[in-house]
Amino acid sequence: LKEVNDEFPKDDGGKDSIYAKLMAFYLASTEILSISDGNQGARLLVMSDRIQGDLKLWAERSDPLNLIIREFVKFPVQHELRGFVWKSHLTAISQYNNIAYLPSLVQNKKQIEEKVKIFMEKFIKVMSARLENFVVDIVLDYEGNVWIVELNPIGELTGSCLFSWNYFQLLFK
Repeated sequence: LKEVNDEFPKDDGGKDSIYAKLMAFYLASTEILSISDGNQGARLLVMSDRIQGDLKLWAERSDPLNLIIREFVKFPVQHELRGFVWKSHLTAISQYNNIAYLPSLVQNKKQIEEKVKIFMEKFIKVMSARLENFVVDIVLDYEGNVWIVELNPIGELTGSCLFSWNYFQLLFK
């Protein structure tokens, strides 16, 4: 609990506040997904209904499939973001968690936005030959490094976080 208390300061309601409890749950549910060996990873892939659905859809469509595995990186859960890329341009960034107000994002908006934009310019340049429209989940770790968590297609089956797909339908025309 010390790590949680240090990460969620008293001015957010203290360690017993709903906010602190929500963030502690969010942190625990994120870190429980980390694994330490390939057998655990294979087991998670086989047991995941989401992965099974994605694989079934892939097999039906015969689309190219890429599975990218990277090390698990601890990050402040408040710094999990979702970016929206349209025609190879980062058009919007949202906090990933859509059920809580995250004051650290507001307080550090300029620094976070700058780091994400710099990273995404390079990433989009690499991706643009293969994919020009996508949703990207991003985290900033405790050192301020930007990491890609996953890529998803643009569309209503992908969550819009703090935006609405109605907004994007206007934006993406």
